[in-house]
Amino acid sequence: MKHILIVDDNASCLVLARNILQDEFHVNVVTSGEQAIKFLTRNQPDLVILDLNMLGMSGEETLQRMREIPGFTGKVMLLSAQTAEAAKLLCSRLHADSFLVKPYQAKDLKSLVIQLLEDK
Repeated sequence: MKHILIVDDNASCLVLARNILQDEFHVNVVTSGEQAIKFLTRNQPDLVILDLNMLGMSGEETLQRMREIPGFTGKVMLLSAQTAEAAKLLCSRLHADSFLVKPYQAKDLKSLVIQLLEDK
């Protein structure tokens, strides 16, 4: 079973994403960039779903620190409340594998996750 880490400081967004994905994937959730870095030093999920707009360590800073973790090879999907065009540019600049604009539909999240994990 593929392993996903969801990083978001919004509890309702975490619960929503986990509920959408937990039947088909092993899902862990954390509520901050700091917790994500700590988790990733001990675990290697296949995909990290990372909110960009978090208090404390931003999603962008979290992603930069994730890339510094030895052996980290997981794919990264960014979640953003920005426009699709702005999110696409940021995804490209940060070398993330994909992005999804909030709010999203359950079918969109699930299909994008499946697509990303099939490519791994």
